[in-house]
Amino acid sequence: MANAVFALISMVAAHYAGDYFFQKWTQEALNRFNVEYGKEKNWYLSLHCAFYVLPFAPVFFFFHIPWFWLLFLFFSHFAVDRALLGMKRKNGNVSAGYLKRLMALDRVLITDQGLHFLCIFIVFISWII
Repeated sequence: MANAVFALISMVAAHYAGDYFFQKWTQEALNRFNVEYGKEKNWYLSLHCAFYVLPFAPVFFFFHIPWFWLLFLFFSHFAVDRALLGMKRKNGNVSAGYLKRLMALDRVLITDQGLHFLCIFIVFISWII
């Protein structure tokens, strides 16, 4: 049981490393070379998803989780970010005040993270069964 809890905590840590740390690092690297990027560009979203699954690799190796789940996380992350892109764009351009824009973006962020954690939970449940 402790092994399963540690695996889940490791997957959550890998999620935050991949979705935040590596995304920020990639953006800074592309800015240094004046490369135009954004999640509306499929090549950038694919690169982001590749960096997203990178921290999961040692977790999957250590806990003997089948590698095809990395592909599941890659494609599910791509699908969620692509689907929510229009929502972010629409809600980010609200002509109302700052607070209304912030609340709209928070709903997108909560939806985004909730769907990503649902996918991680699917991987986790399938591994422990």
